[in-house]
Amino acid sequence: MFDFIKENLINFNYPNYSRELNNKVDESELTDEWRRILDKVFNLYACKPKFEDFDIFGPNSVFEDPIVTATNKKEIEAQFMMMPLVLPKGVTNHFNILSISDEELVLDMNHDFFTAVLYLPVNIRSRMSIRVKDGKVISIKDQWYYFNILKSKDGLVGFIWETARRMNGVTMPHIARLLVNLPK
Repeated sequence: MFDFIKENLINFNYPNYSRELNNKVDESELTDEWRRILDKVFNLYACKPKFEDFDIFGPNSVFEDPIVTATNKKEIEAQFMMMPLVLPKGVTNHFNILSISDEELVLDMNHDFFTAVLYLPVNIRSRMSIRVKDGKVISIKDQWYYFNILKSKDGLVGFIWETARRMNGVTMPHIARLLVNLPK
């Protein structure tokens, strides 16, 4: 069983993105619109969400990471509003812009999150892709470097994992309304 997990879930071979990092884009190339969006995204990842941070999302925005698939603004709000209950503090250690266009921004990011139970640090390095249309974020895909996302095509375990990620997105708004003050 551990071999399956080692081969399919955990990527022990750290990906070599040094060539991309050498060709990274300078921050001065960010437009004011991208700066506004990044400020709000970084505020969400700092585990300090405010309702005005969610105005960057369109009604049918999608957020995806290895733990959740949220397919609309309400599900995204619930995920980030619940995050401080589990991870009370988040720090973005650094980020590099790998590519930028009018519609998409790709970042290499390094975050430290601190758990609520023992305040232990959890370091997550990821590649984040933010897609925008008409000034609204339509998707954020956060791919962790050490964790491969299983899909239904990966058999029963992949199907269960994908279903659990989606159920997390669907049920969290209902749980969040009970635990935090979310508007309906």
